[in-house]
Amino acid sequence: TTTNRSSPVSVLGDAGGAGYGGYPTAHYTHSAVLDNNGKAWAWGMNTYGELGTNNTTSRSSPVSVLGGITVDLVWGSTYMNFALESDNHRVWAWGYNRGGYTLNVNSTSVSILSPILTRGLPFRYAK
Repeated sequence: TTTNRSSPVSVLGDAGGAGYGGYPTAHYTHSAVLDNNGKAWAWGMNTYGELGTNNTTSRSSPVSVLGGITVDLVWGSTYMNFALESDNHRVWAWGYNRGGYTLNVNSTSVSILSPILTRGLPFRYAK
């Protein structure tokens, strides 16, 4: 909802598990989180595809990102998100791609409305 609250409330509710199983990523325009099953969810403004829903419709409630893909981590920036896939550690990216942040040579689009695979990790990952 768009109701101001002075104390925490459940964001995911019953969608995708009993709580969240990762660190949330909150930005000026949107937020993203993992549920207990390793599924990514996002909500907020969607001007550049920050929610990864293949459109630019903003959402006040969480929407599923990456379909059935299980992830270990979601992180992002003001207008962009990344997710680290659990099974093979591929990195997905969506949102504002100005400057080529997705590391994907096949994408020159500024707005990436649906998650795309990057060329690799921008850091060394150890689980």
